[in-house]
Amino acid sequence: VPIDAYIPKNYIPSEEWRLSMYKRIATIASVDDMMDVKDELLDRFGDIPEVIINLLNIAFVKSKAENCYISKVQVVDEIFKLTFAPESPYDTDKLMELLNSYKDLKLLNEDEETKLRFRKKGANSKQLLEEAGKLLDELLNCLEVK
Repeated sequence: VPIDAYIPKNYIPSEEWRLSMYKRIATIASVDDMMDVKDELLDRFGDIPEVIINLLNIAFVKSKAENCYISKVQVVDEIFKLTFAPESPYDTDKLMELLNSYKDLKLLNEDEETKLRFRKKGANSKQLLEEAGKLLDELLNCLEVK
């Protein structure tokens, strides 16, 4: 995702603490987890810079993608692509309903991989990441229940 997302040295000067927070951010799996990390950052270090908010959002979308059997999330220009893992257990009918509900959502087969491509004209990378997160929430409802 082409946005700045890191922990600045001037926000957390200690390399040990920065690495610890990177590890903590990598474990974000829910909204509650993300709020806990935000609360900890605020309590320990003060107002959270935008680059860290970006990092938190990327970690959260990554977690959602893993839950949806998405192996890759790409954001380029006005487009994001979600690549399905080979073992993705989707209900085809529900997936087709989802595709039909989004005007600019396409199912593609590229490079021997199945992908969802979404284009939003005029959107920046942050907006596309947010849209990817919303779509991933909807994809959860398309998984086959076993």
